[in-house]
Amino acid sequence: MSTTMSCPVVSTPLGRTKGLVLPKAKCDDAKQVFAFMGLPFAKPPVGELRFEPPQKLVQRLSWSHGMELLMRPNHQQFLCSPSKIDHKRMSEDCLYVNVYSSNPDKNAKMPVLFWLHGGGFSMGSSISYNVQAICGLKDVVLVVPQYRVNVFGFLSMGQDTKWPGNMGLLDQVMALRWTQENIGAFGGDPDNVTIFGDSAGAISVGMHVTSPISRGLFHPAISNSGVAIMPRKHSTITFCVVQTRLTEGKKTFLANLKITAEDPVEIMSQLKSTDASKILEANGNVHNVLFTATVDGKFIPKHTVQLLQEGIFNPVPYIIGFNSSEGSGYLSVNFTDNFATGLDEFTATNITKAMLSSNVPVEKLERTLVMTLRRKSMHHDDTYSGDIEKKPEFCEADHSDEIPFVLGFPLMDLKFTKTARFSEDETKITYLCFLNPDSFCRSPNCDDEMDWPKYDAKSKKHLLLKWPYEVGTNVRESSFKFWTKTVPALMK
Repeated sequence: MSTTMSCPVVSTPLGRTKGLVLPKAKCDDAKQVFAFMGLPFAKPPVGELRFEPPQKLVQRLSWSHGMELLMRPNHQQFLCSPSKIDHKRMSEDCLYVNVYSSNPDKNAKMPVLFWLHGGGFSMGSSISYNVQAICGLKDVVLVVPQYRVNVFGFLSMGQDTKWPGNMGLLDQVMALRWTQENIGAFGGDPDNVTIFGDSAGAISVGMHVTSPISRGLFHPAISNSGVAIMPRKHSTITFCVVQTRLTEGKKTFLANLKITAEDPVEIMSQLKSTDASKILEANGNVHNVLFTATVDGKFIPKHTVQLLQEGIFNPVPYIIGFNSSEGSGYLSVNFTDNFATGLDEFTATNITKAMLSSNVPVEKLERTLVMTLRRKSMHHDDTYSGDIEKKPEFCEADHSDEIPFVLGFPLMDLKFTKTARFSEDETKITYLCFLNPDSFCRSPNCDDEMDWPKYDAKSKKHLLLKWPYEVGTNVRESSFKFWTKTVPALMK
């Protein structure tokens, strides 16, 4: 990525910014894409603004400030073990957005794709995505915001306090409002914004669909590998919880910081004066504490399950998708150091549950254990280097495997593609995945360019993204019956 004198300069209500030229996709008809990096959409959530809802940025940026933003890395918080935390590369000052456009002209009026990254609400960043293919081959503007994650984005003192949580989701709302006010300058149409995401980003999309605060800020929506009522890994508890008090795990987290106060006001006062790196370290030392979305009475007025049951949601066209082998690649998190010599009953039970919930056929459990234990990178196709393990035959598409195809990685020269090359069929799948968000934002009927019937409870038709693509019916019927009928019957 490099700057040139021909890079366009865009004037926004908050000032001017200069773009960067991205390498073109490997297609003759690919257009030049410009990246506008590190644009602030809210005040830095530091100091007294830590754990507070995002505050709108109103100060106009000077030209020099705008130029500085181009070379400034996008920071984000990551949840890791303390030994893996690199505090120098992280910052609370993370509320920035990246914009990608092939035609930053206010008269272009191109559809806008608003991407929400995943990471379990515990980690993630906007710098992890290369999008020049989808912007260079489709006349769309792509917006990739960052939002607060982990304890900084989802700590809740309880619904009845001043700090009910969901700061990260409110950051997303602020970024959507910024998009409405500024995207026209980058060639985007504020009246045609599609929100889409994967994993926690997909869960976020589902929560925006049910949130009254997000109404009118977007139009179509796409969730893949996650929905608003999705249960957490190997659990029946969803990512949306009701919190009326501090859990024991969070009390331990506070104790690690030597905070013994019980009054929320005093707790927050001490947390706001604590160094951010110490907060991350304290959280990293507490197991099984998940900072996630909560029923706050505002962004999430009621539990999302209840909202859907009562028919309270934003009436927008909505695509929901998942991969055929969700979660199979994460099985190794259950493996202990003495796995090869023997398992205790608790660990063995958890591994088996994990595999069954990931749709691993019973007759292939042993092989899957062996494959997963190797803990190497895995690839789908037959074309791979010696250090990349081929996935088990049942694992067609794991969690987040669709991202390289949605963003067009097979059409770009990226470092990892030198060892994990894409086949011709996988490249064709990329074009199908392009049709997913691109066609949907232009025509929510989805059947203009392919035979993709709208889903209904009677026909239960759905699209299988493969090459060639197929239209199926009654998705996962046998699995649904197994978990809703067979298992409950066995437990009686």
